[in-house]
Amino acid sequence: MQTIELLYVVITFIALLCAFLSIGMLFYIGKHHVKEIDRIIFGCETEDDSFFFLMLRVPNYTLGFIWKFYAKRAGLLEMYNHFDKKFKRPFMLNLWLSVIGMGAFLILIYMQKYVLA
Repeated sequence: MQTIELLYVVITFIALLCAFLSIGMLFYIGKHHVKEIDRIIFGCETEDDSFFFLMLRVPNYTLGFIWKFYAKRAGLLEMYNHFDKKFKRPFMLNLWLSVIGMGAFLILIYMQKYVLA
């Protein structure tokens, strides 16, 4: 196996691992953390959310945790000030896994089109 092909396999493994871990983290966050955020922000707890609804809400809450300007703009400022760093860690980890996974997938597309062709 050549070096480029081995690099392609390694990047594929990284991309798939990040994707599966990100989906797993999304289910974990939806089961444990989103309900607590709903209690703080909206005053009530929603029922179990669908996977696609969580895919929209979790990045919104993550940006509210990271950036105070976004939290103020989205009406999540009380959430920004209320939760500690330990509570925010799974959101940040999920964001980084998603970014790394998408970057790896874009590298794979580039490699398949221009390097391995």
